[in-house]
Amino acid sequence: MMAALFLFLLIAFESVADVFSKEYSLKGRLWLGAAALLFFLIANTCWLVSLRYKSQLAVGASIFCVAQGLAALLIGVWGYGETLTIQQYAGVALGIIALGLLVF
Repeated sequence: MMAALFLFLLIAFESVADVFSKEYSLKGRLWLGAAALLFFLIANTCWLVSLRYKSQLAVGASIFCVAQGLAALLIGVWGYGETLTIQQYAGVALGIIALGLLVF
C-alpha cells in the first residue's frame, strides 16, 4: 500500500516538474528551471521510497512511464494547447489499455 502511495506521489511531483520545465522553456526564467529540478528530485526520492517499500521494479517503472506519459499529454493538450495526430491518439489509447493491464 505504501509503495502505491509513493508511486502516486512520484507521478504527481513529476507532473509538477514537467509544468515548471515547460514554463522555463517558454519564459527562460532561471527560477522556473530550478523549481523543475527541485520537483524532479522530490519525485525521484518518492521512487526510491517506493522501491524500499517493495514496489516491483518492472511493474512500478512501467506504471510510472505510462501514467506519467498520460499526465504529460493532458498537461500539454489542455494546459498548452498542443495537438495530437490520429496516430498519436491511437498510441494514447494503447497506453491506457497498457496501464489497465498493469494495474488490474
